[in-house]
Amino acid sequence: MKQLEIYSIRINLEDFIGDGEQEKLILENLRFCKKLVGKLFTTIFKHNNLDKKEIKEFVKRNQEMLFELGTEITSDDKFAWFIIDGCEIKKINWRYKWNGAILEGLVEYKKLVKHIKGKDSN
Repeated sequence: MKQLEIYSIRINLEDFIGDGEQEKLILENLRFCKKLVGKLFTTIFKHNNLDKKEIKEFVKRNQEMLFELGTEITSDDKFAWFIIDGCEIKKINWRYKWNGAILEGLVEYKKLVKHIKGKDSN
């Protein structure tokens, strides 16, 4: 029996928090990813030094969408299936990594998932 893989995606929260239009655009793209993947999708927002108040305001602004996406907000370096990051990361594991902008990374995530799902159906 084949083990199911969780298609988690990790994004640095500092890279977009506070920019209302950017937040909305990224969350909408993540919603599309969730629809593409289904129940095996999770979102991890990593932060390094964000103020608790900033995080609470972000959650309040986007509560419904964050719940829908199955979001975890953490300062821990956790494994993720796909990471979008503009920096060199050395302390954690990932399966796939996009070095660059978040929206471009989401496009690459979608392409990768479609490719893998296409191979699995053959």
